[in-house]
Amino acid sequence: MAYSSDESGQFEIYVRSFSMNPAGTAVDLGGKWQISDGGGGLPHWRGDGRELYYRGARLMAVEIAPNPVFRAGKPQPLGFVFPPDSVTPWDFVADGSRFLSTAAKSDKPEPYTVVLNWQAGLKK
Repeated sequence: MAYSSDESGQFEIYVRSFSMNPAGTAVDLGGKWQISDGGGGLPHWRGDGRELYYRGARLMAVEIAPNPVFRAGKPQPLGFVFPPDSVTPWDFVADGSRFLSTAAKSDKPEPYTVVLNWQAGLKK
């Protein structure tokens, strides 16, 4: 499980191991690893579990080797740079080959058009 915590004084990314017992409840296996160094939030696993992405000042990627012993590589920056204190959403395809983020064209609000009764136009 990957999560963000400020237990060190700033938000960092951690990974913890656990398994399910026969009763269906989680049992902590005691393994806990700090993944980020210098801040991080919003961790997401790649579909195969071999890479972890998180958001710092940049979008970061960390290679993960879960077996036989958990090992995390060094965080590597990816192309996205986020403005300070922004809440810019991002996501990726399951294999980590493509990423998507929103970008504003300008600081001014863009105009939009609302079309009322659009179904009437389909009947012609």
